[in-house]
Amino acid sequence: MRWLRDWLGWAAAWTLVAQAPMWVWVGLDVLEERREQTLDAQPVAGWMDPVALGPAVLVPLAALLALVPRTRRLGLALGGVGLLLAAWTWTGFADGDVGGWYVALSAAAGALALVAAAVGPGSWGALDDCRSTRVAGALAGLVLAAAGAFLAWTCLQGGAYWQWSGRQRWTYGAGVVAGALVVVAGATAAWWPRVGGRAVRGAVAVLVGTLAALLLFAGYIFVTEGGGVVHRWEEIEDPWSFGTPCLLAGTGLLAGAVAAVRRRGDLLALSVGAGVAIGLLGLWQESTWGRLMS
Repeated sequence: MRWLRDWLGWAAAWTLVAQAPMWVWVGLDVLEERREQTLDAQPVAGWMDPVALGPAVLVPLAALLALVPRTRRLGLALGGVGLLLAAWTWTGFADGDVGGWYVALSAAAGALALVAAAVGPGSWGALDDCRSTRVAGALAGLVLAAAGAFLAWTCLQGGAYWQWSGRQRWTYGAGVVAGALVVVAGATAAWWPRVGGRAVRGAVAVLVGTLAALLLFAGYIFVTEGGGVVHRWEEIEDPWSFGTPCLLAGTGLLAGAVAAVRRRGDLLALSVGAGVAIGLLGLWQESTWGRLMS
């Protein structure tokens, strides 16, 4: 089944894209800390320089190579090694700082990239077999529908926490409606005719791409205005608690926009569903907001 190989390579490549800016931020912060140590912060351990700066170089390079057809296999293999190194880096941070799930996420992503490189990265072109298109769309639609349900449930929890009062009522209410629409989109994904005609694909790509740009910009703001990411998380939670979920969700939507242009409805549904679900998972795991309403 060609679409399974396509999914594997697609997921691995875009995981590298999502992790690349995270490691660039870590590497820049390590360099900054070496030049001017943060007041009242625990100094960076000696092992941090080579271990953190390694993924900061390897992962972005691997992400670029993985998106180019001729170098895709090399990029996935290099990215797998870089992310396993990243997982080792996370284990060196103090317990309770950035959270053990970053170790698991990096290790799983590294293993996924190595498997994708070994099996074959896939072509990501339009599927010619109608049956394969329908099966792949239905399974990816389940992922999208589950993400929509997760979004609606999260917003229901948020609205209930604020007792559906004031501005929160409209904000969380809109989130519930959006989640319900995503569920409907996922339930009908098997019948998407390769994301429709050119005009439909263009409209979907622009809409999803715009949402991706907004989320990525929000993630950038959280990190840059949060004062760094390496060891200032104890004082300021925004970089990890809110910047990372925005980055994960934004990258998923960006992948979805690219999939729409490539006439792949299954990759569109898979990308948007995975991005929304993993972004929400990060929000629930790492933020005070999530812990208060859980």
